[in-house]
Amino acid sequence: MNPQKKYHAFLGLAPPAGLIPKWRALMATAPKSTARLQPWYRLHLTLHFWGAVTRSDFFELLSHLRRWKGSAATPESQICGVDVFTRHSILYFRETSRDILHLHDLAQKFIVSLPDYLHGEVRKEFTPHWTIARKFHRETYPQLSEFFLTLENFRHSGRTPAIELYFSEGGTYEAHPLKYFQQSRV
Repeated sequence: MNPQKKYHAFLGLAPPAGLIPKWRALMATAPKSTARLQPWYRLHLTLHFWGAVTRSDFFELLSHLRRWKGSAATPESQICGVDVFTRHSILYFRETSRDILHLHDLAQKFIVSLPDYLHGEVRKEFTPHWTIARKFHRETYPQLSEFFLTLENFRHSGRTPAIELYFSEGGTYEAHPLKYFQQSRV
């Protein structure tokens, strides 16, 4: 392994209680399309993204983040329908929880206190979301109209079990828990 090779890292939330079984059932009804559905085991909500970290930087980042107190309260997720990032062709569940917006703000304040090279990408806008599909284009709407209506009406709420630091290498995700909010993962 090349120690200087750059990878992606994500500070994120694990799926809220009960979402994965609902997600699996919903995806079982998905019609064939050109969209690439996100596998359920990659489902997470990104609070912060690092586009280029070495493996050693990742473990240093993990060490810093494990000292972060975060939030004492368990964030409540409130998923309400879907939307699309047209620039990146991503279909996602809309997250509307104020708890998660607050947790994002706390994370940004902590990340600014890290050494400069560990700040990662700072975005002006934060849209909390759970990615459903990639390579999703509006032209696929007619093929997916009935399924899309099901997605638009999708609602789910539940407590998020953990904050995790994800390491992504070639499409494989490793989740490193920073803090568990409750015992159960699903």
